Amino acid sequence: PDQATEDLFTRLECSIPDDDSVIKMFAINSAVYDYNQERLYNHCKETGNSIFHFSCRVKDLRSPHIQNMYPLSDSQSDRLISQSSFSNFEKLAFGAQVMVTRNMYEDGNVIAVNGDTGRLIGVTLMDDEKGEIRLEDLSKDDDTWKEVEQICMESALYPHSIRVHLDRTKELVTILPQSSDSGPETAPDYTVYGIPLVLGYALTIHKAQGATLNKAWLDMQSIMGMLTQESRHGLAYVGLSRTRTAADLSISKWVPEAIFSDPSVYKFFKTKTHVTN
Repeated sequence: PDQATEDLFTRLECSIPDDDSVIKMFAINSAVYDYNQERLYNHCKETGNSIFHFSCRVKDLRSPHIQNMYPLSDSQSDRLISQSSFSNFEKLAFGAQVMVTRNMYEDGNVIAVNGDTGRLIGVTLMDDEKGEIRLEDLSKDDDTWKEVEQICMESALYPHSIRVHLDRTKELVTILPQSSDSGPETAPDYTVYGIPLVLGYALTIHKAQGATLNKAWLDMQSIMGMLTQESRHGLAYVGLSRTRTAADLSISKWVPEAIFSDPSVYKFFKTKTHVTN
């Protein structure tokens, strides 16, 4: 075998690494959910920390006439949120590992990039009557905890800022609620408001697209669990290219059958090669 093949087989790791700094990538949502929930449950069991949620809000920007004719349905709202970079009903806890899902800026400078991981340190809520409330400073007996089991973007008690200690930079950064428009750029139809954070122990290969991970483990076999061949297109490439260096990536097993390219892409390159020759 050539050197590249030998290097590949040194990075095969059949079992899931017991190291939270290595982000686990699966093709299937249920596998990501199960792994994240298991790690969060173990974390809360060890620390005694409580679980809370963040939820998103979708604002309909269309004219009242259009809204009356074609009201925004729950399924449409769910689809808009799923297409955003925000967490919705994401279970989180202080000290849990989280991942930033979009580039974040402060005074024009990048303070966190898509794919950065870290520990959730603090949450500041804004109460219309009481003002700012630092959730980490409250005792477990405080009545406010009963209100924040679910922190909603449209409630009277909403998130003002979230503090995360990043693994990559070792800096404590403040993550603010963000918005994301959907529809024509000059006149969007909807705006989604939310927090660009998710649990950071594992993520889907699809959600990893565009992210740069310090270390990762890819369950390549899970790609074969996708229902259709079309849904597998490009997943292997995305998963295999998320780290800065090949040494930072390990693979469950090498599955050549999991590598699919879109037929139109294959046809394009075949035509290009033919023309060049």
